[in-house]
Amino acid sequence: MQYILTYKSYDGINTLINRLSKEDGYKIYHKLDDVYNLKDKVIGIAVDLDDYTVFQLGVTSMACYCAGVRKPLYVEELLEYYDELIKKRNTNLYNSLVKEKSKEKDRPGGVLLRFKD
Repeated sequence: MQYILTYKSYDGINTLINRLSKEDGYKIYHKLDDVYNLKDKVIGIAVDLDDYTVFQLGVTSMACYCAGVRKPLYVEELLEYYDELIKKRNTNLYNSLVKEKSKEKDRPGGVLLRFKD
């Protein structure tokens, strides 16, 4: 299971990455452990509960996840429910939060567009 996230600030990403790596032994990829010095903007983040990894997602991945319906949780929201979502791996809570938060009109989301010739 993977949690798909966006963020409000790099401070939130930094806090989550430090907590995941130091408290729970997650491996951090794509230089998220040095988020303030990244050249490119972070689009999305995946927390893989099975492989204990965290990595960046690109525009296409985020658009596919959202598919015009779902919208990702913010890193800061995951931090609010950290013990329940990470330590207890409560995927039911994650899914209910995504369902609830996806109703917010100003929450970022994505859509894949296909153009015909």
